[in-house]
Amino acid sequence: MVVFGLVYSPHFGYPYPFHIDEWHQITEALRLGSGQSSPGFFGAELGFHLVLFGMSKIFNLVLVYQYLPAIWAVITALVLFWLVRRKTGNYFVALLAVIFFASIKSDVNITGLWFLTPLSFSLPFIYLYFYLYDGGLQKQKRGLLLGSLGVMIFLVFTHAISVLFALPALIIFSAINFKSVRGQWKFIAAFSWVFLAGFIFFKYFSGYGWLSAVSSLASSLMFKPGFGVVENFNYPTEFYSLAGYLFALAGAIFILADRDRRNKYSLFLLWPVSLLLSFLVFYLFGISPLSPFQRNLYYFAISLPLLSAVGFYFVVRLMVSTGADYLKGDHADLIKLGTVSVFVAISLFATFRSYYALSSRFDLYRTIDSDDYRVLKIMSKMPKAKIMATPAVSEAVFPVSGDEAVGTMFFYGNRVKAEEFFATTSCPGRKLILTGENVDYVLSKNEISCGWKRVYDDNDFVYRVK
Repeated sequence: MVVFGLVYSPHFGYPYPFHIDEWHQITEALRLGSGQSSPGFFGAELGFHLVLFGMSKIFNLVLVYQYLPAIWAVITALVLFWLVRRKTGNYFVALLAVIFFASIKSDVNITGLWFLTPLSFSLPFIYLYFYLYDGGLQKQKRGLLLGSLGVMIFLVFTHAISVLFALPALIIFSAINFKSVRGQWKFIAAFSWVFLAGFIFFKYFSGYGWLSAVSSLASSLMFKPGFGVVENFNYPTEFYSLAGYLFALAGAIFILADRDRRNKYSLFLLWPVSLLLSFLVFYLFGISPLSPFQRNLYYFAISLPLLSAVGFYFVVRLMVSTGADYLKGDHADLIKLGTVSVFVAISLFATFRSYYALSSRFDLYRTIDSDDYRVLKIMSKMPKAKIMATPAVSEAVFPVSGDEAVGTMFFYGNRVKAEEFFATTSCPGRKLILTGENVDYVLSKNEISCGWKRVYDDNDFVYRVK
């Protein structure tokens, strides 16, 4: 319930998707049902779109979307709890891992749990294939390796970057466990199917020939600045708390201090370390291999809850053992309990105190309001048309009404023409744009006096211009 409440809380008072990427995913899912799915890069998220398309047959996807990030965050937290419980054998460490996972922040730059996108949808599967590959190789269990392979192949068709980012850590881990790999080399070689499936998928959606696809894929996997819709850099504490980092460092020290623990948790240490090296490459050379810098920030964040949980548990255990050595007398246990309780309370406060403190650069924005939604629902019952609206409202035009918009904020149409239309006050200039874009209706927050027939005027204004 805590995870659900934290993730859902931004939607109190706002029942629509926040991020334009969420509107984009809804649009692609609905277009998929009508055979209009976009080709190219976005086809690589087909698996996610299929899931949403299936849901759209049961629910109003636009209205139910407000709940999906929180529901999926709970599912991810349950997966993480189960995996950490099995890995550590400790219920409290597993619970702490969920708490630190819930503290990971979201914003419109790195996205995160507040939004249901292919990235956040991939999170439980990332945890799962790491756990399965780790157990399969260390315990020599082919069933676990097969499970890891299956999850990776699934992600190739859903969000391939969520597999690619992990390759350095997985390769180094395999090299460290060379003896185990040698004993299972034929089975480990089957992981080449992941790359083969990904390449064939890329070729199909890119439309390239075989040789061109090889060259294009290699170039595409060297991500430069400018990958995201918003190109900004987050400070480390903008997506994970300082307390979480300190406990993660304590957890890493605790693990490294013992050879058995080093071997047991080596993959989960390599995960964040490999991403730190990727950050270094990006800062030095302006290139992020295999996955974009913005995505790597979040992959780094989700690697930390296990380490933070181990570190927190280790620090508390150290406090208790130290207290046992130095505190004697009738009230010793009470003093220890009070001290630990205060420490836990302060730590939790420090972990979550800035959870909602978003930088103004990455604050949430609202694309539509209830008036926009109401009028678009009315237009959904009218013959299909092309609508001129602001780029923000245009994000919701197809998902709500099924109509085409002149230009959305990023993914579809001609944003420049939409901005130009609402920036000018010249009726001849506006008419020229409408004619050029073959527009049927204009949807505006403000009244427009250009002689068009007004067909709706309840807070929003709709004009028939053709």
